[in-house]
Amino acid sequence: MSNFYECSLHGVFDNEKLDLILNTLKAITSGDDNLEKFNNYESIWKAILPTNDRNVTDLTLVCEIDETGEEIKEYTLKYIGEESIKNRQTAPILIRAYLPINVSSNMIVTLPLIGYKIGYEYVKKGYRFKDEHNIEINVFYLNKLRERGNYRNIDILNPSSNDISSPSQWIIELLTISNEQNVKIVQQHLENLSTRLSSIVKIEKVKVHELSSQSESSLPYTNINNNNNNSNNNNNNNNNNNIQSNYNNIQ
Repeated sequence: MSNFYECSLHGVFDNEKLDLILNTLKAITSGDDNLEKFNNYESIWKAILPTNDRNVTDLTLVCEIDETGEEIKEYTLKYIGEESIKNRQTAPILIRAYLPINVSSNMIVTLPLIGYKIGYEYVKKGYRFKDEHNIEINVFYLNKLRERGNYRNIDILNPSSNDISSPSQWIIELLTISNEQNVKIVQQHLENLSTRLSSIVKIEKVKVHELSSQSESSLPYTNINNNNNNSNNNNNNNNNNNIQSNYNNIQ
């Protein structure tokens, strides 16, 4: 049985650049035919009992909301593993074991029964493209829920100071799934795409959905370019801090 991996890079940009980036992505991915809007309610579930077993990780329940914004049309439970120490130190992209399972709405009731509790939740809204190498390019902003589980009643997490109905910043995610044999090829495709976009947005390796053990309200995006090169760390900090600010108020 083949193992599958989620491979990704991330960046952040101000709302004023949205049209430029969307038009650039349309050019790269052959126009509007490869563009779709998405609206997802996502909740991160954490194991209730503390454990040192690295195989016990957070689970992500992704609920795809329909065009009306009222009903969920698809539920997917995702296991996304921790990055290996080797990849953490050497790989220029984020590589993590990945397993999705299509489930029903009953999973919301089932997860607490098997030892999980909801950690935090949010609604992602944005645009999705795919390029010729089947790399998914997600451009989105985050919304916080006014009450737990109510994905219809939301506020933009970081609204623009000029227009509270618009986000101040957007996140861009380059994402694809690969088997073990093709990870190096996928890595090259992701790096090439990030280079093509480098003149308008900085895209780098950051860690998604890692919560500090100190608090559930800690920031879900943390940088994992940990090395002893101070200049590299300083360059990465600005972009990473901007990504972190998008999650600062998620509970």
